[in-house]
Amino acid sequence: MSRAILTLFILLLTNWTLLATGSQKNGQGAKETGIGAELSAAPLGAASLYYNPATTSFLNGTHIHGSLHALRTDMRLQHNSGELTEVDMPLGFLYGGYGFMTVPGEKLQGRIKLGLAVYNPHQADLDYGNDWVGRYLVQQFKLWTRYYQPTVSFRVNDRIGLGVGLIYTVGGVEAKWALPISGQGTSDEIYSLGVKGNGNGFAFNLGCYMLPMDNFAIGINYRSRTRIKVWPGDGDVMAEVPNSLAANYDSIEFSTLMRIPDVMNIGITYFLNQQQKDLAQEKRSFITLSISRTGWEQLEDWRFDFSEALPNMGSRMEFKRRDLVDDNFTIGLGGQWNVMPNNQQMTLLLRGGIQRINSPVPSTTIMLESPDVNQTVVNGGFSFSPIDRLSLDFSASYGIGEEKVFDTEFENFSGTYNGNNLTLGLGVSIKL
Repeated sequence: MSRAILTLFILLLTNWTLLATGSQKNGQGAKETGIGAELSAAPLGAASLYYNPATTSFLNGTHIHGSLHALRTDMRLQHNSGELTEVDMPLGFLYGGYGFMTVPGEKLQGRIKLGLAVYNPHQADLDYGNDWVGRYLVQQFKLWTRYYQPTVSFRVNDRIGLGVGLIYTVGGVEAKWALPISGQGTSDEIYSLGVKGNGNGFAFNLGCYMLPMDNFAIGINYRSRTRIKVWPGDGDVMAEVPNSLAANYDSIEFSTLMRIPDVMNIGITYFLNQQQKDLAQEKRSFITLSISRTGWEQLEDWRFDFSEALPNMGSRMEFKRRDLVDDNFTIGLGGQWNVMPNNQQMTLLLRGGIQRINSPVPSTTIMLESPDVNQTVVNGGFSFSPIDRLSLDFSASYGIGEEKVFDTEFENFSGTYNGNNLTLGLGVSIKL
């Protein structure tokens, strides 16, 4: 039994890809959330700096967008023993600030845009409780990131645009799990070990936008993987153990490398009404289709180190696990409809869409740090512009999870789990 408990404990350490499907949140821009699809081929404003920086080269003037999304996730796990766990996941918030300007100059003819985006696309906050059946896998888990992305885009000609963003990332992780310590204190006491640390890293965002025809667009976007390193001494190790063992943890440090996978997206957009071709692109009616690949397989070698052997654990914790996750694909279909195309002052834009997100985690593995079930996501939203330079943006997104049956290689840990999430977004857009 003690070997099984130790194996479960090791599973947590080797499962720390940290970023299962659910940690990438749908909340980059209130306009874009209303459609849901990765909008590499449909520029809607300043938040396009995230989805495809090249599209900004086809937007006129200076654009600014700020958005705030509230996220509520429900997650339930039914262990094969019959125990049902309702995971405590507090209300989360996603924020973003985006802006770009046209570089002045007659010779440039508005071809070059300079922009800056700040956003937090990955986060998780889960509390399973100290005494639940999977406590040796995880008890509590928190993750946060923040991206700073300066960007430049260039319109090569009337048909092709290019863009690149360099990303500086800061992030942190906080986790707690039960220790398989026995023979200390009373039989019902549960001892725990926690870690907390922050780090930073770099990435890039590349895009290409093409208009082979006036009413047809193609977008390609690549967001590179990010590695956020927590160095020894940059984090804290917190042990809730018997007094006789407490001093043994004082000098222990940990290090880890949080890995965020790369994303490749290809999208196509068809602009519906030729009579709207003289409108700004962000106001035209369209239908868009996108397909994304997320490179989870790059993360199959995961490592989590303590500086020395943990008391009663028998060896220094330094493990690797392969074939934990696979690359996964997301397909999205959505659109926008301009209800008032002939009004020169006020504008009302309606949006909607649907996404299919496949989990990268096979049934032989469970990723408790973030929900990893297959999901169908339904999106909707609208923008209202009382004047030409101001837009009030609203969106809603509901992810419906499919129940997942898991049967791990580890003793007596199998069952089913599921999760749903609701995201409500509010944004303000300004065009100068």
